[in-house]
Amino acid sequence: MLGPQEQRRHGLVAPPVTRFTFTRNSLSLQDLSRFEPPFIDLITRARAPTALTAVDRDFVVRYVVCDVAVPCSPDLLSIASLVAVFGENDISGEHEPKKPVSRNVRRVIVHRQYDAATFENDLALLELESPIKFDAHIVPICMPPDGADFTGRMATVTGWGRLKYGGGVPAVLQEVQVPVIENSVCQEMFQTAGHSKNILNSFLCAGYANGQKDSCEGDSGGPLVLQREDGRWQLVGTVSHGIKCAAPYLPGVYMRTTFYKPWLKSITGVH
Repeated sequence: MLGPQEQRRHGLVAPPVTRFTFTRNSLSLQDLSRFEPPFIDLITRARAPTALTAVDRDFVVRYVVCDVAVPCSPDLLSIASLVAVFGENDISGEHEPKKPVSRNVRRVIVHRQYDAATFENDLALLELESPIKFDAHIVPICMPPDGADFTGRMATVTGWGRLKYGGGVPAVLQEVQVPVIENSVCQEMFQTAGHSKNILNSFLCAGYANGQKDSCEGDSGGPLVLQREDGRWQLVGTVSHGIKCAAPYLPGVYMRTTFYKPWLKSITGVH
């Protein structure tokens, strides 16, 4: 079971914003006004906009839209009010060099084994009503090789979430680099901090023992990525949950992409 402070890294606690996504941490943030990762997209809905990542022309991946208070049900698999926005960077207004593109969402495909108590299988796919046309500022993320081990590598997490625990949210896309941690080390870190946390094989941890950098509220569903030798980016994981933000011995917990590749492929056909 989760500790009393463990929580989904979603944006429901954030102040209202027009389009909200996921951000990253509390320190060493970098303004991305001159570099817009073209696979970072937005999902907007009434009061809870969050982040997502394009995997092909028809599908985007994000975190599960239901939780303990709002259990998953067949009714949640089709949400007409959702709109995906592609090519966004500055959410404060129309300041983009290239115009963002919007698509309505046809349906939300929730992982059937999602466990709201443990955040296991905290993954969902959004099917678009019509395919997105790729451009210089809108490209799909690449899937990592089967069985790829990124332990010790510096990965990048990006978004518009809170700049620190309990803090505000930025208008311009931010980024931070965090090292991928071995699962056993991650579990020991949580225990050191006084939390009994079971780090499953489907989880991936990233962060520092002394805190300093992390994803935060509003980041759930956003991408943790690594650049390949050919210059393209691959999806290492998606922001899921954690305790506070950038606190010592409490790294961020992500869904491990390699673990979920069979599930993603079974729905999208993407390798």
